[in-house]
Amino acid sequence: MKSKDRTWAAGAPITAGPNAPVIDDKASNGIWLLAVFAITIGLTFARMPQRLTQGFLWAEDVSIFLKGGYEEGFRSIFAPYAGYLHAVPRLIVAAYASLGSPVHAPLVLAWVCAIVLAGAATLLFTAVYRHVGRVAALCFALALIIVPQDGEIWLTVTNLQWILGPLLLVLLWREFAAKQLFPVRVFYLDAVLIVLLSLTGPFGLVFSVFVIGAAFIKGRHEWARRTWGLFVAYGLALTAQMACLVHASSQGGLVNFNPADFHWISSFLRYFVLDFISPASLNDKWSVGMRIGVSLIAIACCGFALYKTPGNYRLACVALLFLAVLFWVLGIARFGRTDLPMRWSMGGSRYLYVPFVFCFWTLVICLSKANGVGARLAAGVPLLLICFSSASGFASGKWPATNITSLVTGNAVSYRLLPPPGDSFGTTIRKVR
Repeated sequence: MKSKDRTWAAGAPITAGPNAPVIDDKASNGIWLLAVFAITIGLTFARMPQRLTQGFLWAEDVSIFLKGGYEEGFRSIFAPYAGYLHAVPRLIVAAYASLGSPVHAPLVLAWVCAIVLAGAATLLFTAVYRHVGRVAALCFALALIIVPQDGEIWLTVTNLQWILGPLLLVLLWREFAAKQLFPVRVFYLDAVLIVLLSLTGPFGLVFSVFVIGAAFIKGRHEWARRTWGLFVAYGLALTAQMACLVHASSQGGLVNFNPADFHWISSFLRYFVLDFISPASLNDKWSVGMRIGVSLIAIACCGFALYKTPGNYRLACVALLFLAVLFWVLGIARFGRTDLPMRWSMGGSRYLYVPFVFCFWTLVICLSKANGVGARLAAGVPLLLICFSSASGFASGKWPATNITSLVTGNAVSYRLLPPPGDSFGTTIRKVR
């Protein structure tokens, strides 16, 4: 017996196994894909016009990635930073270093990051629109640029991992859990992206729990041979990341954090839930009781919408909320500060980006699939409040341009780059003419 929640938005029933119908992405509407890409670029420009007109480099963009790209070339891909490999940023910078001068790096890399962001949004749209509808999928994709953020992670190669982490989760779901097979060309694109993104930051390690679970539940009866091959490749990428993480831990390269010194519940309610749906400039003026009350009402609305969302969609939302809270906890530990709140409008905003995206996705799914007007209102109103909260800090903070000077010595040029936020990240790069 087929239930409503077991049917995709496009009307095709869920089927599984090697004989499942192949979905051809030619059915995608090209106008929608162009619209997603263009809107993402437009919103990015609206939030950070200075970065896309004058260029932008941030701290480790210079001291870690540009320096590594010019001095080590593509070998820098194997150099860990902050305990992890960062394959995508390293590839981008190494490719640029083989072609261009550090003088033009701020503008070129800012635009490359904008294109990567828009490309990630477009891929998200193609992956989910059959399940939630095109309008909801558009909101799903634009979450990457809409959620509250002070601009720390956007248009910098250092922070591309935060943009690409949510995309990795959706690609893993599409290849290992979704009950449809896609054309071979789509599979190989997904496979390359999954391996590269798993080698970029810690997200592949965290998501591996779900992939391993899918292997036990679906692997024997539903996975094709090519899916098992991708599973092995994914495992090898995770092994490399785990080796880097263990090495960093043994060298004392990770932050020491005592969970007992942190006020978990009050921080979660105020700096996660409340800041997500209301600007800090507004809720900082409220009484403690009002902050707690509004936070609990928001949680209740989400819970009600979740309860009224059917079957597999509810399971997806529960998984997203679990990951949101997990990444918030990991972010708190990584931030390592008990004297400074981790807020999207202050320090540590990068650690709130992925949790906010996952919560935004949850509400979009509930709005699209929940049964009843009340449940959809319970999801829709928080979404509007989130957009209002984001709009309060829509224009990202302006930082000074990277100061670049050069000194010619024989057939070599030494470039001195001083990026924001301070001179401590100043770096000298030597390039043979």
